[in-house]
Amino acid sequence: MKNQSENKVYTLAEVLGKHTIAELKQMTQVLEVKVLSKAKKQEIIDALSAKLLDKELLTAWLLAAGKQEIEELELAMAEDVVIAEESGRFYYWRNLPVVFVTGDGVVVVPSETAAVYNEIKSDSEYAAKRARIDVMDEYLMSCVNLYRAIDITTFLSILNGQTGMNAKRPELESWLKDREAVRGQQMYFFEGGYILSEEYRTKKEGEVVDYHQLLERQGAMSYYIPAKSELLRYADPYYVEKTPSYAAFCRFIQVRLGRPENEAAVIGSHIQLIMRHGAMPKDIFAEMERFGLTEENEELMSDFITVMMDMYNNTRMPETRGFTTVEAQKADPSRQKKIANASEIVTSSMPIVKNRIGGKKIYPNDLCPCGSGKKYKKCCGRVNK
Repeated sequence: MKNQSENKVYTLAEVLGKHTIAELKQMTQVLEVKVLSKAKKQEIIDALSAKLLDKELLTAWLLAAGKQEIEELELAMAEDVVIAEESGRFYYWRNLPVVFVTGDGVVVVPSETAAVYNEIKSDSEYAAKRARIDVMDEYLMSCVNLYRAIDITTFLSILNGQTGMNAKRPELESWLKDREAVRGQQMYFFEGGYILSEEYRTKKEGEVVDYHQLLERQGAMSYYIPAKSELLRYADPYYVEKTPSYAAFCRFIQVRLGRPENEAAVIGSHIQLIMRHGAMPKDIFAEMERFGLTEENEELMSDFITVMMDMYNNTRMPETRGFTTVEAQKADPSRQKKIANASEIVTSSMPIVKNRIGGKKIYPNDLCPCGSGKKYKKCCGRVNK
């Protein structure tokens, strides 16, 4: 997006000069730059400039960046990009800081920083490392989005098998450690021999979500390993597989709930994504209530259960290591017997119910089709109000 400034070039001194002394001193603390307590503003600017233009440091930051972040940096160097104050874009670069945002929202890469970047980029050794990192990063993103947790041996087998890059465990562990030191929190991290999704070290109701619970649910299942083109689609955390059951769910939203086709697709994508993230039936019903699905309309609810469960059972889930519930139960019929209480079932673990429903209308006092043994009105028919 072009801005009225017409790609105005800013020097690092100009950008830093727009900050207060207090803000500059805060930067020195973050960057571990030593300045005297009574240092003048220009002295602080000079010290920060020397640090921010250090080629070795900038190289480390570049190698810790993901492919998308490199693209963001180059975009800001090529043209004026305007972002809202609360935008999460350029967070990595702003946090270091490598880029700055002017009062009118223009993302600025100081001219000296751009020059150092171009010098680093032209180095063949850096280019080779960058290309290798881009591939690893894309596979790491894909695997944590599909599986949430994957042991490092299996990950390397997938990576090397599909790319031929012959990455070794020490190399991967070292890079993950270096990346962690620079970035702090990110989309994935390494712990206990597993590459894990970021959600497993974030707070949920005051407690860290325990990935061991996921591993316990996965059991000894093998991993579903898609072809390269399919797997890399999961690098996008919002990727939704357009399965026949997804299409049927969207048609239900469009035809039975009277929503436009594009809105039905958005709703269908949202529901599939929260299924993959462990939403329970009551969560899905609560979401759907906003779109006109209520427990008072028993026939509509019954038909919704059918299409919802069909999409449930044919969506690739972390708890089944990328397999759908249908595929997992074919491989291990005992999985269904482990389900005891529908109110505790994560969406990916719900049993297959389409044949059990058989097109029959479900009444409030009927047994719930999810297999819990409870009455429908006390189980999946209960909308979370």
